[in-house]
Amino acid sequence: MTLMEQILQRATELIKEGRSFVLVTVLETSPFISVEPGTKAIVHPTGEIEGWLGGPCIVEWLASEAVKCLESGRSRLVFFGPNQRSRSIIAGTEKPQLDTSVHVNYCISSGGAIFLLEPIKPAVVTIAGENELTSKLEQLFNFIGYKVSKITYDQVMNKIQGEYKRLGDIIIVATMNRYDEDAIRFALKNGFRNILLVASRRRWEALRQYLEREGYSPETLNIVKCPAGLDINASNLEEIAVSIVAEVISLIRNIPGETRYNELTHKKWHYDTNVENYRDPVCGMFVTKDTPYVLLHGGMTYYFCCEECMNKFKESMMSDAE
Repeated sequence: MTLMEQILQRATELIKEGRSFVLVTVLETSPFISVEPGTKAIVHPTGEIEGWLGGPCIVEWLASEAVKCLESGRSRLVFFGPNQRSRSIIAGTEKPQLDTSVHVNYCISSGGAIFLLEPIKPAVVTIAGENELTSKLEQLFNFIGYKVSKITYDQVMNKIQGEYKRLGDIIIVATMNRYDEDAIRFALKNGFRNILLVASRRRWEALRQYLEREGYSPETLNIVKCPAGLDINASNLEEIAVSIVAEVISLIRNIPGETRYNELTHKKWHYDTNVENYRDPVCGMFVTKDTPYVLLHGGMTYYFCCEECMNKFKESMMSDAE
């Protein structure tokens, strides 16, 4: 089996397992460089590379660019120069439609290459719980073509022998107060990046304090989002399921992998201010920090998509104060 065949087979395996990665393809080269056009490799979220992309001066930079690509969810062209196109981009005479990055090669070989980075983020979600809501969720996810992995009570409580193999980065904990804390421990242990808990905020605050007393840090628990689902004023089981599915879609499509929610304010969640995009706490829309609708409250900065959402937030804060 050739290296190309191995890479393509490995990519297929990762997709089936629900693992995110970046597929790198060499589009063009110029002398002297140790890769050929058409060469492919896989870069994992950790920056680990499977395949051959050249020497250390290339792979370290490519690994960093691949992580950015995966976080943004957008394909990008990266230019390792010198070559004519990289010079044109630096000079501003050429403006590619894709996200681009240029790295000047100072090695004595003076080789150049153009790489296409494609983020592969399989639509996979894990559900913990066995009830009417989880059945509705499974139906909706199947309808939109998402792969569903179900976790049972026995798996959470380690009553089933064998190592658990995580699929994807998102888990919905819909255990309905039966074994919530055990399911959260299970999710944290197995490396899920986004934990959506179906419970009230009051219930989560009690659980959070309990888990912190066990030794979990506030930063670790910040990946738990409660209540699960976008705020659409859902009033029945079906609408709650739709709101949760909508949030999962937004996580897969829009949110960088390292995003964390913070419930320490005891208010509505806010988007992590360490990233470039921010979440409107009223409608759930993601906005940039350039939005003119910004509000400082309680020592925190909130960003909104429009004046109407900002006014609704102000009204909510005033009613909470009363």
